[in-house]
Amino acid sequence: MVTGETGAAICNQCVARSMQLLVEDRLASKSPRRGNGPILTGMGFLDLIAATMPTGTARFVLDTFPLGSDQAPVLIMRHAGDSNAAYASAVVKAANELRSRAAGSRITESKIAESRSLDARLFAQHVLVGWENVCETPGTPTPFSPAKAEELLLAIAAKRPDVLTLITSFARDADNFRDASVPTGDALGKG
Repeated sequence: MVTGETGAAICNQCVARSMQLLVEDRLASKSPRRGNGPILTGMGFLDLIAATMPTGTARFVLDTFPLGSDQAPVLIMRHAGDSNAAYASAVVKAANELRSRAAGSRITESKIAESRSLDARLFAQHVLVGWENVCETPGTPTPFSPAKAEELLLAIAAKRPDVLTLITSFARDADNFRDASVPTGDALGKG
């Protein structure tokens, strides 16, 4: 039996190799959700984890209500998390400002509404990057801009906070922004 530092090193190597083989096996098999992706070989834990970072954009179909079009609006978003550095930085800044103002205060309905409005503004500036089937004047597509996105999301926050929650939850879910060739918990049998 190997013990001490040598044993720990061997154990770590075994775990890394087992993880690599598991990933290779799952990626090589036909997965109905993710298909056959490239086999990730020669990767350490940090590389495996980095390969699962959210990338690109995702499309959220807002089928709750129409926005001046006969088709459901589609919001095109970046991930609302650490992989979106501008968003993550803005959240930290806003949280520090709120914290300094809210020391010792109680939660009220107006503070909850303020928090929703802040979410809407941050999402408009750093998460929402485009849209389809959004028409402020029925039948006339409204060109996307961060200012128009803020106007829309603030209106949703004020009148339909439940829908804002759906939008923000979708954008915060990293699985919605992963490359289809990257293994997920479901693809690895852990879902």
